[in-house]
Amino acid sequence: MPAPSPWKASDLTPAVIKASDGSIRTVTGQRDGSRPSGPAAPEFTTSTTSTSITATITDGKGADSYESRIGSGSWNTGLSVSGLSVETPYTFQVRGIDDIGTGPAANVSLTTDAGGVIFSDNFDAQPDWTSGLPENDTGAYQLSPGGTVDIVQRAETHTLPTGWDFVRQAKLWAPSTGFPDMHEVIEITDATIAENPNRARGGTGKSFVSWRDSSDYFGDSYFNSDGILLKKLDTPLDQVYVEFWVNFSDEMIATYYGAETNEQSTGIGKLFRIYHDDPSTGETQFFGGNNNPHFVWGFSGRPAVSGGYGFRNHLSFLTRRDGDSEGRYLDSSGQVTTDEPSSYISDIEVPNTVPNIRDGGLIDSGVADIDKVFGDETHWTKMAFFIKMNSAPGVFDGVFKQWIDDYRIQNISTMNWVESDRDMVKWTSVAIGGNDWFNKYPDSMRIEEWYAIDDFVIRDSIPQELL
Repeated sequence: MPAPSPWKASDLTPAVIKASDGSIRTVTGQRDGSRPSGPAAPEFTTSTTSTSITATITDGKGADSYESRIGSGSWNTGLSVSGLSVETPYTFQVRGIDDIGTGPAANVSLTTDAGGVIFSDNFDAQPDWTSGLPENDTGAYQLSPGGTVDIVQRAETHTLPTGWDFVRQAKLWAPSTGFPDMHEVIEITDATIAENPNRARGGTGKSFVSWRDSSDYFGDSYFNSDGILLKKLDTPLDQVYVEFWVNFSDEMIATYYGAETNEQSTGIGKLFRIYHDDPSTGETQFFGGNNNPHFVWGFSGRPAVSGGYGFRNHLSFLTRRDGDSEGRYLDSSGQVTTDEPSSYISDIEVPNTVPNIRDGGLIDSGVADIDKVFGDETHWTKMAFFIKMNSAPGVFDGVFKQWIDDYRIQNISTMNWVESDRDMVKWTSVAIGGNDWFNKYPDSMRIEEWYAIDDFVIRDSIPQELL
């Protein structure tokens, strides 16, 4: 009998077999399909930037290594392809390789990010997480008052949401402080959305939900709860654009209008910040040392029926300086000012032009009440901010812009973020949440109210459609 001839491509034929685990596998082998040619198609998730796609294997089907490609292009070693176009749809393929051969590919259709995106989180893929996880009592940090969890939580030493770097949390009424029927100050969980689907944009998935406590124990000059989730930029930047969607609970609206409204009304709440974080000061000293310049957005206010000026666009421009400020920016007449805009009606780029979500039309008279600007808890509002450092200390050419539902309401190009007596720095950190000065209700009522943030994006430039 002659010796067997070498394998030739014509001797191979595709076949389908059922693997021992029950999965269906496409293989190439002898004409009877008995010789497999590699592992089954892998299972994976993907992440995108504006110019790349990367796979993370969740089930490799026994593969030792992987190849990836776009469409019918050439295969590349590894799980990432780059050099792609911005905001472009692609078919991304991944296949596994083992000691037998190369297996079939699995593919997914997706679109690359908009240009300039450096971080994003819609929270849907985050594991369930709260600021009161028992494992975040490390014994190395101060505990939340009356609680069992560290106030300061860092990604290096604690369990944090994926991709985020720092948490500061403190709450009076929470499971971690002995009140199992209340909420932690930050929740990113399926359970909180199941409790009220309005807390997630679209009614499904997850979001960042923050709970604020009212307490009169310390009188009217105390911030009772604190919940900050912070992202450190991989590379400090001269300019930063951030957008996210926010909604306010019906309980917060009721507090705003409540007959028992006092001078504090909704109190003061801090929802968002961009700042320079100096290692010599530390993340917890938000307004001291070298942690500046610092921009903070939040809210305050009370309705006209209580003698108030409405729900305020609470902007804080904290410049980098020694001693008294030489001025935050130049006003419309070119004069140096330390004022900060605060009205959604008059202190905006074009007065009387913010849409009235509650009543229709524009908010062009009276006061800008909370539900006129933001609607009720079923309505989500897109907020966006852009800041750019001044070119040198003391030069009034820095930038601050603000949008609400893609409508620009602030446009200042004379910011003095770093004053003449200080060193030039860059923006390093972005955070959502903050502490609350909220003392309208007595401790005996144990009142907590929520707001939520979703679809959070950090970019190094303003999106083209907003220019």
